[in-house]
Amino acid sequence: MAKKPTLKGLFDKTESQAQTKEQIKSEMEKRRRPIGVYLRVATRAEIDKIAAAEGLSRHALLAYAVAYFVRQYKAGKVKIETTKKTTLNLDV
Repeated sequence: MAKKPTLKGLFDKTESQAQTKEQIKSEMEKRRRPIGVYLRVATRAEIDKIAAAEGLSRHALLAYAVAYFVRQYKAGKVKIETTKKTTLNLDV
């Protein structure tokens, strides 16, 4: 039977803090990081409608949509159209 740790106080750590730098880096890479995206009011309203219809939160729907897009992009099913602008600088 495993020995139970003895806690000295209510806020003592229960896990071992002995980690290597590689373990810490690996844990940091697994964490989720927030990102902000500005959307038009109409687009946000459509996202809210879809989330409500599916019984999801806006956050859950957006997280799914981004992950889905990344999978489709990696599979070569999404092509991003870009245009190139050239500008002329005049020194007067």
